[in-house]
Amino acid sequence: MRGGILVVALVALLAGCSGFSGGSEATPTLTPGNAPTPTKAYPPGVDDSGVVAPGALAEAHTARDDGRSYTLVSNRTVRYANGTVRSDLSVRIELATNRSFFATVSTDGAHGPLLLGEPPASAAYWSNGSTYARALTRDGGTTYNTFTPPDQYTGTWRYWTQTVAFGGRSGYSGRTIREVFTSIPTEVVGRETRTGTTVVVLAGTAAETTDFTAPEIDTVENLSLRAAVDTEGLVRLVRYRFDGTVDGEPVVVERTIRYEDVGSTSVEKPQWLDRAVGQ
Repeated sequence: MRGGILVVALVALLAGCSGFSGGSEATPTLTPGNAPTPTKAYPPGVDDSGVVAPGALAEAHTARDDGRSYTLVSNRTVRYANGTVRSDLSVRIELATNRSFFATVSTDGAHGPLLLGEPPASAAYWSNGSTYARALTRDGGTTYNTFTPPDQYTGTWRYWTQTVAFGGRSGYSGRTIREVFTSIPTEVVGRETRTGTTVVVLAGTAAETTDFTAPEIDTVENLSLRAAVDTEGLVRLVRYRFDGTVDGEPVVVERTIRYEDVGSTSVEKPQWLDRAVGQ
C-alpha cells in the first residue's frame, strides 16, 4: 500500500510541472519564485549595510596581506588652498612570494617626510632577504650602497608594506584600516570584478571626526571615502580626502592605498645592483 501511495504522489508531482506531458522527456521549468536565491558573500566585518566591525576587517586584511605576492601603491599629499604642495610621500612596492622586494619612494614639499633626508628626494630599495641595496637620489646626485637593516625590521619588506605605505611612524596597516572605517561610516554601493576577483565597493562621508590619525593636521573635516574589499578581507583600495588646517591655514589631504597584481607580482634585480654591491 505504501508503494502505491508513493507512485500516486510522484505522478501528481510530475503532472504539476510545466512542460511535462505523457511520455515526453521535456525538462521541467522552474519559475522565478522557485529559483534559489544566491547568497552574497561579504568580507569579515562587512554586511549589506557597510562596515560594521572595523576591527574584524583590519584583522582580516592583515592576515590576507601576508603570504601572497602583490604590488602596493601608496600616496599621501597635503596641499594648501592655492595648490602648493606642503607634503607628499609616494611609495610603490613590488613584493614576491619569496619576500624579495623592490620599493621606489619619493618625497616632496617644504614639510615633506624626512624619510630620505630633506625633500625633494627619491630612492629605490631592493632585497632578496639576505642582501639589501639602495639607490638614493638627492641634491642633484645619486648614491648606491648596500646596508644592514638596523633592527631586522626597518628597511625590510614588512617595513615598506605594513608601515611606510600606511603612514610611517604614525600608522601601520591594521591600525590605518581600523581608523579609516571607524571614522567614516560606509555603505555598500556595488560589486566589481577586477582581474577575476570580486570586490565589495564601499563609500562614505563624515562631517568631522576626532578618531582619525592625521600627522601635522590640526583639524579634520569633510571626509570622503571610497574603498574596495575582496570577500577574504583584503582591502584592495582605500581612497580618502578631507579638509584640514595646519597652523591656522586651510589644507586638503588626499591619500590612496592600492593593491595591484595580487598573486602575480615578481621581482627582478635592478640594473644598478652590481654598482651598489661594489661600493
